Amino acid sequence: MEVENGKISDIKHETDGCAICTAGVSIISDDLKGKKIEDVEQLDRDWMVDTLGIDISPMRMKCAVLGLKTVQKALEKK
Repeated sequence: MEVENGKISDIKHETDGCAICTAGVSIISDDLKGKKIEDVEQLDRDWMVDTLGIDISPMRMKCAVLGLKTVQKALEKK
């Protein structure tokens, strides 16, 4: 992930996971480009589920939010 002027300028990912995890990280990789770091830090699982556009069972919720949580954790180090 590259951050410039307080915004995410680029995200690349390599995913080895289930279909929901892979789809989630792929979708947010495009969606988060250009967003302010503060805005990304405020995103939650409801936003992620809405972004995925499918029903997620409680058992698969961790899969759905893994990519978002990873991005947010990485931003803590920037």
